[in-house]
Amino acid sequence: MKRPGNVYRWYLVWGLSGPLLFLNFWVLGQLFVYFEQVITILTSAAIFALLLSYPTHWLEKRHVGRVPAILLVLTTVVAGITLLGFTVIPLVFDQATQLLNLLPQWLDSATQQLSWLQQIALRHRLNLNLNQIVGQFEQLAQTIVSSLPGLAIGTLGRVFDFVLILVLTLYMLLYGQQMWQGLIDLLPSRFGQAFNQSLQFNVRQFFISQFLLALFMLVGLIPIFVLLQVKFALLFALIIGLFELIPFIGATLGILLVTLLTLIQGFWPALWVGLASVVLQQVRDN
Repeated sequence: MKRPGNVYRWYLVWGLSGPLLFLNFWVLGQLFVYFEQVITILTSAAIFALLLSYPTHWLEKRHVGRVPAILLVLTTVVAGITLLGFTVIPLVFDQATQLLNLLPQWLDSATQQLSWLQQIALRHRLNLNLNQIVGQFEQLAQTIVSSLPGLAIGTLGRVFDFVLILVLTLYMLLYGQQMWQGLIDLLPSRFGQAFNQSLQFNVRQFFISQFLLALFMLVGLIPIFVLLQVKFALLFALIIGLFELIPFIGATLGILLVTLLTLIQGFWPALWVGLASVVLQQVRDN
C-alpha cells in the first residue's frame, strides 16, 4: 500500500510535468521562429546533399575519385539549374506575375458573386451569412495588391539563399559522412549501426520517391493543360508538382488550389482542369 506522502509526490510530479512540457514546447517554437531561415537553409542543404549522394556514389563505383565526383555532380546540377533559369524559370515568373495581377480582379468578381448569393439568400429568407466571407475576400485582395512590390526583393533574397545552400551542400558532401558518423558513435554500438542504416535508407527512399511522384505529375500535367488551353499551364503544373512533395495530402491541396485559380478563365475550364488532374493522380496512385 502506498504511503500518503508518495501519493502526493506523484500528484505533484504529474501536475507539474504538463506545464513544464508546454513551456518547453513553447520555448522550442520561439527558437524555431527566431532561427527559421537558418534552419530552413540547413535542412534544404542536408536534403540536397542526401539526394546528390546517389549520383556521387554511382560515379565512385565507376572508379571516379570522391572529390571529382562531387564536383562533377554539382557542376551538372548548377548547369541544369542555370539552363532552367534562362528558359523555363522566366516563363514561370512571367505567368506568376500575370496571375498575381489578375488575382485582385478574380477576388473582386468572387466578392460580387458572394454578395449576389447573399441577396438571394435574404430574398428567400435563408439563414446564410456570407458577409464575413465577403470581408475576408476584400482583405485578401488588398493584401495581395500590397505585397506585389516586394516580390523583386524577395526574389533577390532567394537567390542568395540558393547560393548559400549550394555552398553548404558541397561542404556536406565532402565532410557530412564524418560528421554523421561522429553523431552515430555517440549512440550505443549495438543500436548505432542499425539506426544509421535504417535512417539513411528510409530517408533517401522517401525523398527520392516524393521527387519522382512530383516529377511525374509535373511532366504529365503540362501537355494536358496545354491541350485544355489553360492560360497558366506551366505555372499550374509546377504548383501541383511542388505540392506533390508534401506527403499524403499534398497533391490534393495542389489540385484544389489550381482548380480555384483556374476559375479566372471560367467555370468549365476549372472543371476540366480539376477532373484531368484527379484522373492523372489516380493513374499515379494505381
